[in-house]
Amino acid sequence: MAAQVARPGSDGGDHFVYTLQNFIEDLPIQGLTILSRPADLSSIPVSSISAQELPLDAFVRENEIVLSTLISCWNDEELFQQFLRDIKRSKAAALVVCFRNNDYVPSQRVLDCAAEIGLPLLRIPWEIRFAEVIHFTLDQIHEKNIEGYKRVQEQLFNAYFTSQSLDDAAGILSRFFHVPVAIAGRSLDIKGRSGKVSLENAELLDIRINSFLWGHLYICQPEDCAPLLKETELLGKYIALPLSLWFNRENIESMTVLKLKNDFVWNLANQNYTSFQEMM
Repeated sequence: MAAQVARPGSDGGDHFVYTLQNFIEDLPIQGLTILSRPADLSSIPVSSISAQELPLDAFVRENEIVLSTLISCWNDEELFQQFLRDIKRSKAAALVVCFRNNDYVPSQRVLDCAAEIGLPLLRIPWEIRFAEVIHFTLDQIHEKNIEGYKRVQEQLFNAYFTSQSLDDAAGILSRFFHVPVAIAGRSLDIKGRSGKVSLENAELLDIRINSFLWGHLYICQPEDCAPLLKETELLGKYIALPLSLWFNRENIESMTVLKLKNDFVWNLANQNYTSFQEMM
């Protein structure tokens, strides 16, 4: 069974993206070894982790770490290599294997295959429970995710307090999610946008504080990307509040203009002006 976490990025770089290098450095177990590695593990993002066995079918997600015992492949080099190719074809981040016999070592042909296709191949001791690795990794991905949301919240607050527009706010979010973004009012009227936004294919998220709806957020997610609806709690906690400030300011400005108009009409009706200059 796979576990997926949505993958926002970070404005100005991938500092808040959990990587394979983070996984290797943070995993609190003894005996993890790297059997095959590309040049830069820190450039490989990790968005999910799952345990998989043959047949693989289509259960592996992009940027996913795959855990497997590969029991059916130990004595079959061709099957082992085909499994590696299938994992790579699925755009997985890495394959982490364990063998019942801790002295077992994959053949050189298998290791050469992993190196040739650029698939990171890691090994952990048989005694390590996959459930513990999955739980730990998902927690780490979530924490890294929260760091990114906190950073984008700071940027949104800064944009608001420096009198930037909702177009600027949409730009911050577009760089964070790496997709076009539009910000709309309660009646779905566009207030700000960044990039070419296809409203028909965009994911629509509420900008809501408690039970009050301030507006909506259009996020143009790629077809193969996990829905951000799974991130509703983080969106509400870190993004809805700063965005609501723009709508609140707009409401105050509208109310101020309306009050000035009402005062003008009332004074005009009651002949409170003594000259044209005073009326203006």
